[in-house]
Amino acid sequence: MPWFAPNDMSKRSLILPIAAAFLISAAVAGYAIQGAAGVFLFPLAIISATLCLGITWFIVDCVVTYQRHAARVAQVRARVSRLSTAELQEIAATPSHPDFGFAFVALARRGIQAKPELKSLLDMLVSSDASVRGRGLSYLFAFYPQVRFQNGASSSDSPEIWRERISRMAPVPTASATEPPRVDCNLMQ
Repeated sequence: MPWFAPNDMSKRSLILPIAAAFLISAAVAGYAIQGAAGVFLFPLAIISATLCLGITWFIVDCVVTYQRHAARVAQVRARVSRLSTAELQEIAATPSHPDFGFAFVALARRGIQAKPELKSLLDMLVSSDASVRGRGLSYLFAFYPQVRFQNGASSSDSPEIWRERISRMAPVPTASATEPPRVDCNLMQ
């Protein structure tokens, strides 16, 4: 186990005294080398160097993370672009598939309109995983903007609440015959 465990408060509380001892020893070394001015300059130099190293480390980490992510996205995009149209349509019909977004974009580049079925998106809303419910809500709002839920409906709501909301869904006729029917899911009664 490392000396610094995030959940161990007794070891975490040692960081401040160790840092203070380090700065005091730097002040003593500064006094021995430069006299009174070194008492302030050495700790200041150490703090500045630590800050610069921390910022540099953060920037390097951001660049490396971005490059890795971009390479991964390029790999997935290349793999999905090699799939046949039928395979892409099959993936696009399954919004819970990890490559759903990539398949949707690949079909759009080929000039094919793909839209998942409303039932498949509603099935995502009753998942036990909140992140799947969140993706389902996002897709639902993107592909079926006429579907509205009450204010405060969230992916953090339990699957049972979503089942109840979905069971109460009823199509509401719209004024225009060219618009798709609006689905009213308002449970505020």
